[in-house]
Order: sequence, then structure tokens, then C-alpha cells
Amino acid sequence: MAQVFGKAHRTALRSVLTLVGMACAGIPRRFHLADLQDVGFALVTGGRRVLSRWQIWAFFKRLTARASRRFQTLTSPLRTAPWKRWEVSADDHGVVRWTKTQPVPKGYHSTRNKYTKEDRLYSLFEVRRRRFLAVRVAPGNDDWSPALRRWVRQCRQRRRDTAWRLLLDAAASKKTRVLADFLALPGLTLLIRACRRPAVRARWRRLLNRRGRVHPDPSPASRKSVEVMGTRTRVDQRAVRTVVAREPHGPAGKERYHGLLSTDEYKPNLGLIREFRQRQRHELAHRWLVHHESLDALPDSYARFAPPEVYQFDGVRTEFMAWTKALAYNLFRDFQERLGGRYKRLSPATLARQLLWRPGRVFQTNTPLVVEIAGLPNRPEVVQYVRWLNHRRIRIPWYGNRILVVSPVKKFGPYHLEKPG
Repeated sequence: MAQVFGKAHRTALRSVLTLVGMACAGIPRRFHLADLQDVGFALVTGGRRVLSRWQIWAFFKRLTARASRRFQTLTSPLRTAPWKRWEVSADDHGVVRWTKTQPVPKGYHSTRNKYTKEDRLYSLFEVRRRRFLAVRVAPGNDDWSPALRRWVRQCRQRRRDTAWRLLLDAAASKKTRVLADFLALPGLTLLIRACRRPAVRARWRRLLNRRGRVHPDPSPASRKSVEVMGTRTRVDQRAVRTVVAREPHGPAGKERYHGLLSTDEYKPNLGLIREFRQRQRHELAHRWLVHHESLDALPDSYARFAPPEVYQFDGVRTEFMAWTKALAYNLFRDFQERLGGRYKRLSPATLARQLLWRPGRVFQTNTPLVVEIAGLPNRPEVVQYVRWLNHRRIRIPWYGNRILVVSPVKKFGPYHLEKPG
């Protein structure tokens, strides 16, 4: 923290821990801290009392763009993860702004299917390990393709010794010029969803009727079949490999067509389809950020006290808050991998409900700080994790450098306080 915030690193540490703790506990906004008088939350967030909303706001006022990006760089898996093969999904989502006084630029919100005042939230997500790598915030009318290419190139340069496969949605193939720019990115294997325009679907239908082959669905949980064929698509004097798939008639009697553009010339067609379907994990992770961590309740990205006719975009606080929520998601995934077993398949919200949202008591002694947690499941994974946590002998600096000791109990027993005097 001292590398990022300098002399104010102690105050910044408490603020960052509070923001990450709010994301883990599902606390949507800062003013809810006034109703949170919990000793356990204060212990986790670096003090004996919970910070107030005004202290968080004072930290945001001193936050600079350089410190925000530096903190994101140091805490991202891009810096320390030992993975040699990366499967990265890049996507953008809208964060709606409901202000009527500020002329916030409008952008197309895909969920609401209309143009509305919003900010664009871009994110990079590792689909195999399910980790957020970085986030960026831009105005709602921002042209995302040049910024995304520059951003991906910068992230790729940090890990030049690894192999990257980039998964993109159909927004990258709407225009031939944009698609050609993405195909020109060096050191990347691309897998892009093709736009399903009526003329393109008609061409796919004719090709599948002549040369399509029926295969079992690549998903092991599906009993349907899929018709697959390989072809080529001309993109700026370049023939790009294209995998076309047609799903059979559904309940509504409609056939669904899918096309994938790829620079991988060796992987089988069904393998590419199975790989691109992993991108749905990115959408599910964003959904969890919205519904559990209240991603739509990000701080304002405009100068609130500026004249209404003058719009000034300031996304430093918004981007920092979004990254703390993504960082909380990564911490949940690390917690799941350490637990293992059945808990590795649970969603972060279910995991928090079963293991974290439990009543507890804190006992302060001279050397250890004993935390009793009631009602934890008596499963081998939980017992082994508690044993591993106590074996590490973690010290808490803001509690007199005491050693943290976690003690799971079935129910709380009586305790007695010493009488004064």
C-alpha cells in the first residue's frame, strides 16, 4: 500500500479493506455503514470501529488516477499468476445513471434495449480460472474498439512469456474495419463471434444444407445434437477460418445459427465451440457483481458541483470502486479453491451464505485473538481449511499484532466478564 498511496497508506488501507468488505458482505452503498456496528466487520477492515461514510468519501476525494491504476496493477492476477496459457474474455456493460441535472452521454444498454444515460464498464476476465484481470470505465458514447485494442495490447505486454487466447463478442465483428484491426493484434489467438445478419444467416443455411455434419452437442450436460461446418470468411484480403453451427428446432420451431471467427487453424470445430461457450462464465461473473455486490451503485462519474451545462467525466472513483468489487470476486474464488470439494462448485453468493454469514464472538487475550464462529458445517473441507488457517499464525497489526485463532463451535456457550475492582 505504501507503493501506491505513500504517507497516507495506513488510512488508505482501512478504506480499501472497508470497500472490499462491503463488496463481500453485499453492502451496496456507503451510507449503509452508519447502520453497521459490527465488531467482526471492524476487525476484518483494520480497526476497532467501522469507518463512517464521511471517512470513505474523504479517501475518495484524495484518490488520484495514477494511484487507482497502480493499485489495480499490483492486485491483478496479471502480475503474479503463474499461468502459462491464458483464455481471456473482453466485454463491456452499461452502468445506468439516473441523474436529470447532468448531461451524461447516452449509450446503448443491451439489457434494457434502448439508449440511456450510462457509463461503459469494460472488463477482462480469465474464463478458465474465473478471475477478473482488469476493469476500465468510459463515457457511455465511447468508441470501445480502439481503447480495447490498446488496453489488451498493454495487458499482453506484461506477460510476454505466456500464450493468450482472446474471446470477443459480436460487437468486434460488426464492421470489417474493426474486425481487421482486431485480427492484426500481435501475439494473440482470437475467437470472435460473427454477426448474424439476415444475408449471412441465409448463406450459412445454404452451406449447412449442402455440407453440414451432425454431431452430439459439445456440452456434456446436453442431449441435443448440433450441425457443424467449417468455411472461410474474407476480411480485408484475408481468409479467416469460420465455424458455423446450427442448433435443431426448439419449442418455438426456430433454428439458431452461430458463427465463430478464429485465427486458430488446428483446433477442431467442436473444440472451438466448447471453448467459446466458456465465455458465459464472464457474463455470470458480471451478473453476480450486479446482484450481490451492487455494481450498479457505483459512485458518480461526473463532477457533481460543476454547472449543469458543462459535463466533465471523472471516472477515477467509479473505476476504483468497480475494481474493489471485482477483487472481492477474485477473493471468493481463491477461497473456493482452497476449500475444494463440493464448495468449489458453489456460486460465491451461496458460499458466503453458508460459511461467512454466521454469528461470531471475539475474545481478546494477551497473545491470540480468538474468533468463535457458530454453525459452520461439520465437513472435512471446512475443518481442513480452519486447521490450515490457524497453522499459518496470521497476525493482525491493528489489534496489537495478535495471532488470529478461528474456533468453530456448534453453538455459543456461556462466558463471564470480570467484575471491575
